[in-house]
Amino acid sequence: MLGWTVKVPDYTVINRRKKKLKIEGSEQIEKKGMKLYIVIDSTGLKVYGEGEWKVRQQGWGKHRTWMKLHVAVDEATAIIESCAITSNSVDAAAMVKPLLDKVKAEVKKMAGDGACDKIKVYEYLEEGKIQPIIPPRKGARIKKHGNGKGKPWPRDKNIRDIRRMGRRRWKEKNNYHRRSKAETTMYRWKIIYGDKLSSRTTEQQIVEANIKCKLLNKMTLLGMPKSSVVKKAA
Repeated sequence: MLGWTVKVPDYTVINRRKKKLKIEGSEQIEKKGMKLYIVIDSTGLKVYGEGEWKVRQQGWGKHRTWMKLHVAVDEATAIIESCAITSNSVDAAAMVKPLLDKVKAEVKKMAGDGACDKIKVYEYLEEGKIQPIIPPRKGARIKKHGNGKGKPWPRDKNIRDIRRMGRRRWKEKNNYHRRSKAETTMYRWKIIYGDKLSSRTTEQQIVEANIKCKLLNKMTLLGMPKSSVVKKAA
């Protein structure tokens, strides 16, 4: 209508090219000399399936398929330092190493929920000299006792501290509540983008997740609300 000769790529072309698109998940900001406190979390994203109303009224036609989004968030800035998309069978513990390997700055501490309470996670963190802030599962047992040889196990120290002061006080002492930054990131993701992935193939889902993380970081850098405690008037 305007008489322009500009070529506009159609939907099919965009999808074909998206497979080869490389996106850095993290919006890098100046972090020279900083030691990060990384918090990790994961959530499920629906790939395809039927709505709840149809299932309730007529039953399943085809079952829903889910993928997992894993993110590593900088506790201080709420920036997503790395992200990954996996099948729903991959647990959070298996993604600790891949996520932290992508973080370009030095990581001092890492916080995760009980799903990260596995020996392989502690071994990787110990190798990288990263302090683990992971609550041991209920009924956890000490691996290296006081009269044993070798360096004390960080998980054993957490178990002893929890036994002595209680789980709640242990979380307060180690600022475990700051892990909620990762949960807040997941909440923002689903409020803005929804709980679905538009792409069908795994390659395109990875690119889609990286693009959305990039955009979410852009929004974060534009400004976040600041909360403060208001004292009640006497």
